[in-house]
Parts: sequence; C-alpha cells; structure tokens
Amino acid sequence: MNWRYLQINELNNIPYKELNWLTRPYILSKAIKNVSTSFKVHLLSQGNGNLIPDDLLDSNNNSSDKGFIRQVFLCGNDEPWVYARVAIPNETLINHSNFFNDLDTRPIGETFLYNNPKVSRSLFQVRSFTMADEIYRLALCSDGKKTKPEKLWGRRSIFYLEESPFTITEVFLKEIPLYTPITDSSQPSDF
Repeated sequence: MNWRYLQINELNNIPYKELNWLTRPYILSKAIKNVSTSFKVHLLSQGNGNLIPDDLLDSNNNSSDKGFIRQVFLCGNDEPWVYARVAIPNETLINHSNFFNDLDTRPIGETFLYNNPKVSRSLFQVRSFTMADEIYRLALCSDGKKTKPEKLWGRRSIFYLEESPFTITEVFLKEIPLYTPITDSSQPSDF
C-alpha cells in the first residue's frame, strides 16, 4: 500500500483508535500531552543517511536519495506511543541547514514549524505497514516489545520551508491510548 489521501469510503477499513489519531490531531505532541501524565521525545538517531522509499515525495522523484534523518519515539507516560521520522532531502538541508541544527529532544512541530510563517504543510497522507515494510521494522526495532502487531498505521505530511520540501512520518504504536480532543480553551486546538 502506498501513501494516499484518505477517502471517505475507506474510513471503515481503519480501526477506530488509529483512525482518530491519523486524522484528528494537527499538533501530535500537544495531543499526546493531553492524554498522558508525562511526555518526552526519545531521540533514536539523527544524522545524514539514506532516504527510504517512504521518505520520498513520490515514486518518480528524481531527487537525491541522501538526506538528514531524525528518528524519535514520542512517549506518553514513559512508554513509546509513536515512532516519528523526519526526512530532509539534501537539497532542502543545503538551503536551510541552520533551521534543523538545534532540535535535540524537542518536538519539531511545536519548536520550529507551527508558528513559522515560512512553513506550510500538506494534508495528511495515510497508509498501513506490515512486517514487509521498512518503516514497520524501524518503528518496532527499538521498542523492546516481543510481540509484534500484524499491522501498524501511520500518517505523513509534506512540509515546505519556503519552497524546500521535507517529510514527517508518524507511526502509531499499539500502546497509544484512545485519542481525546483538547478541550481546554486556553490551549491551542489540535486541529
């Protein structure tokens, strides 16, 4: 299955818990904070490397297969709930290297993206992953769990920093609780 924009007739094919996480929270870190007593970004790796097919904007993309890759777990209640992968093609990195230098263990969205007028975001694309998919193996290789689910669901967004693209992929692990909308009016909406 390839990345695609979710169609209304596909909603019944996605488990309820995953469907809400795939389609609802615009700022994922805020939504996780809303359903947990603690939140942290656990940095798995960060540096230059090879992009994988799921990082590419489309299958006909002629851009470099090298780039800057940041892999993290977004943790709620000290447990990995989301595997997240930022993939920045070399062309984007060359144009904006100072933008990505200081992330450390901070969430990229709240830190750099959502209040930046130079950044725009695509609609969510979704897909499922099985053991045959590299993203599935990356998401589960570091979580320490012995039992592996048959399928995981994920979403990605294509961000544009000025006109330079990069992707953020978020894969929802089975431990994530039910999604709960942010109801506190003093908090920014998760849409």
